[in-house]
Amino acid sequence: MLFAVLLSVGPIAVLAHGLAGTGSMITGLLMALPTAALLVLARWREFTPDLCDMLFVLFCCGIALSFAANGVIAQKEAVLLALSLAAYPAARLSPRHGAISTGFVVVTAAVVTVGAIVTVVALAGQWNDNHGKPLVFGEYDAAPAQFTISLGFLVLALACTDLNWRRTAWISILSAVPTAIFAASIVRYSFVVIVVALLAAMVAARPTQRKFIAVIMCATIASIAVGAVARSSTTLKFARHAEVALTNNEAAAPAMPAPPAPQASCPAIDRDNSIIIRQQLYKDAFALLPEVGLTGLGLDGFTQRSCLKGFQVHNSVLQVIIEFGWLGGVFLILMLCHTMGKRMFSLARINREARFVLCSLVFTLMLGMAHGRISRDIALFLFLGYAAKLRSSALAIEEQAWIFGDGPIRAIPAGAVGACLNTKAAA
Repeated sequence: MLFAVLLSVGPIAVLAHGLAGTGSMITGLLMALPTAALLVLARWREFTPDLCDMLFVLFCCGIALSFAANGVIAQKEAVLLALSLAAYPAARLSPRHGAISTGFVVVTAAVVTVGAIVTVVALAGQWNDNHGKPLVFGEYDAAPAQFTISLGFLVLALACTDLNWRRTAWISILSAVPTAIFAASIVRYSFVVIVVALLAAMVAARPTQRKFIAVIMCATIASIAVGAVARSSTTLKFARHAEVALTNNEAAAPAMPAPPAPQASCPAIDRDNSIIIRQQLYKDAFALLPEVGLTGLGLDGFTQRSCLKGFQVHNSVLQVIIEFGWLGGVFLILMLCHTMGKRMFSLARINREARFVLCSLVFTLMLGMAHGRISRDIALFLFLGYAAKLRSSALAIEEQAWIFGDGPIRAIPAGAVGACLNTKAAA
């Protein structure tokens, strides 16, 4: 349940603000309290550091050096960064369950359900608005995308359970409604990532489970199509935006003020075209790479040097390199490669918990490539810590799978391993 709250901090904060009028303090508490609870319940005596942990510590040292060199200008983002980083040890030291908990599914499903309801209300009143994306509670156009991320975690969690035809049918039917609603709200990239993560789940799953995951994936794609067709005029409008961006056929846009960085080229930007915005942000980011050095420009330094002032680069890895320097960037990339490597894939083939964690890492990392902001990437660090925990328990997971198969943790009776060895030897 604590994991569910941490993974849905953004959507819960939107709902709390819109329904109860809460502020940013609640968002901080939603991040801090579950993390603190996990750290209090942590199994410190069982902890043995490994390479993943050392890379995480080195990454944190790179951040500290950047702060020492550049100072702490964005204090709010620095606090959010500290809370996001704390998710790694919180997950790393948490106890293993061996399967996705019912509490996680219930909490995440509740967030998705309420999110779908408030999005439908916003859609009903803004169906033909020029903005296209509905403003949930009159102000949050990014809310449907945030609700879709919670939907992604929910679908992945259910896809990594022990599936049969009946359970697959229920998952496909119940997820179809929120999927269509969020697709009608012009959520695009998040759904691409959900489909890719389901493909990863299908590859890592046992052969007998792959057909069920394929059905869930096809039902998701069909629901996305239904939502897109329901608002066909708006969908076509955003498709034209994509065509303009991808063919370099610039649309008319108001002139932008001169940026503070004289070396940056700042053409007119259509602020209704998110693809063009990201293209410009990436151009600015790559132009700044030669300047970053070992300690970078400092947290939120990119927002002051970009043509689009106040915009982050929307790519977690690029942001780390630019703002924390090559030192922090290299250690983050090494941590990602090591954590998501061959050993983790091997565990995902034999254990549902590991499969969910690997697919969620694929999901969060891909989201971070287009929507990421490192100070708010709590899900990324949570799953990096979770994966490091599973890797450190690899021998126990393999022994469990060998004797009992894929599923929840069960006590291994004395002599069971020896009996199993004798049986296999005799065979």
